[in-house]
Amino acid sequence: MIHVDDLVRAILLVADDDRTNGEIFIATDGTPYSSREIYDAMRKILGKSTSKWSVPKTLFDLASLASPRIKYKINKLLGDECYSSAKLEALGFKAQKSLKDMNETDY
Repeated sequence: MIHVDDLVRAILLVADDDRTNGEIFIATDGTPYSSREIYDAMRKILGKSTSKWSVPKTLFDLASLASPRIKYKINKLLGDECYSSAKLEALGFKAQKSLKDMNETDY
């Protein structure tokens, strides 16, 4: 998760630094987010209230027993996917906005 302004800053930083030749960088705002946090932030940006209910993960776990294909999709949707921008931060990059700072003019 990264704001477009921060992404542009990261791209310019990498483009201007000779140490980055041939390297791959991941740009994030430095904070790991759960699927629920991303969902809630998107609802807020769209001016909608936070959902007051949720489906227990146990139901998804039971559904995943039906087939390996369903299990794979549920794991992709609800599993952990953490990306680190430490390599980019080592070049001096620090995001100026977080997911929680975004509003409807940012999308």
